Amino acid sequence: MPYLGEIAGIGTAILWAANAIFFAEGAKRIDALSVSILRLILASVVLIGLHLTLGGRFNFQLDAVLWLGASGIVALAVGDWFLFSALGRIGPRIVMLVMSASPVFAALIAWIFLKEGLGLMAIGGIALVVGGICLVVLNKKGNEHLEKRNLLTGVIFSVLASIGQGSGLVIAKHGMSLGVGEIDATMIRVLVATVVVALFTLIIGRGKRVAASARNTKAMLFVALGTTIGLIMGTLLAFVSINNTEVGVGATLISLSPLILLPASRIIYREKITLIGVLGTIVALVGVALLMLR
Repeated sequence: MPYLGEIAGIGTAILWAANAIFFAEGAKRIDALSVSILRLILASVVLIGLHLTLGGRFNFQLDAVLWLGASGIVALAVGDWFLFSALGRIGPRIVMLVMSASPVFAALIAWIFLKEGLGLMAIGGIALVVGGICLVVLNKKGNEHLEKRNLLTGVIFSVLASIGQGSGLVIAKHGMSLGVGEIDATMIRVLVATVVVALFTLIIGRGKRVAASARNTKAMLFVALGTTIGLIMGTLLAFVSINNTEVGVGATLISLSPLILLPASRIIYREKITLIGVLGTIVALVGVALLMLR
């Protein structure tokens, strides 16, 4: 199908924007750890059912499982806990903008550990991303509804979540190169993350709290919607995009979620969307494009 990767990339951006809103609403009603483990359990059930329905078998290469499992731990267990914590504090608009900086961290990690060079375009892209995010975060008129402490904590958590997501996608792509398809790769990542988060929950004695959270009907509705639309459909589309177009093009289109969230935040949360906020978002996304297309 012509432009399948590009269409999937735009679709991913839309689904992830909706996903951020749903999980933000869930995180307001229950704690971040409960959101994380409950959405992973729901996703595991759905993905296992889908895998078996399509005639799949659990006979994957060990190397692929290890790489995809590591990706799940980094992105879905650790990274998403920071993501949900940030969403509950400052909402989806700023969080998703900071999350769009994941290519910056990927480029810096490759530069430090893999000795990959950073060309002029890459450096310019990093500067634009950082500058655009700073414009939005430091824009007092657009963030009057947020406490300074929550804003600072939310931005820090968003940065950590962005690092987790960027690293997780890179690791997952390597695992998929070993012969694992999109659906199976998503299932492996989710299953490993579920086991890790479940064990952590039991070790710190939060099992009863999670069980109580599961009885919160409104919270569970938002968690279920976010799980289906974002974690399952969104991730599958992201893999389709990356596998059917140049990685830079797919990643750039996927990163458009913050732009989609501008009108959504105005309509749903009645947030004040200022000219500086819009310009900052566009500047950051141009920086992402430069990084991805370099």
